[in-house]
Amino acid sequence: MSEHHAAGVRPVVSLGVPAFALEVLEPLPCRVDPDAYFADGVRPSGARALCAGCGYLEACRLYALERPSLWGVWGGTTMGERVAARRRAGAERGPPAPGLGARQRA
Repeated sequence: MSEHHAAGVRPVVSLGVPAFALEVLEPLPCRVDPDAYFADGVRPSGARALCAGCGYLEACRLYALERPSLWGVWGGTTMGERVAARRRAGAERGPPAPGLGARQRA
């Protein structure tokens, strides 16, 4: 067991950092000042500004959209924006097909 585990520090991967962010060699803004991405009250315009110019913007946004439990700024979006985007996506898909009730899906 490493010293980090013994000290109670969780590996970065367990914190929800996407693999592509760990492999990037150039300094990503979110890795330079991570606290800014998890500050309370970040507005959508602030989220876009934090991530402006990042080459991984779309990949990061998709990563966060697939993980509802993530909070903070991801891919230039706030948690509220991602919740709304998931709702819109669900509404666009429409209701489940007839005959696919909970019992039949289980």
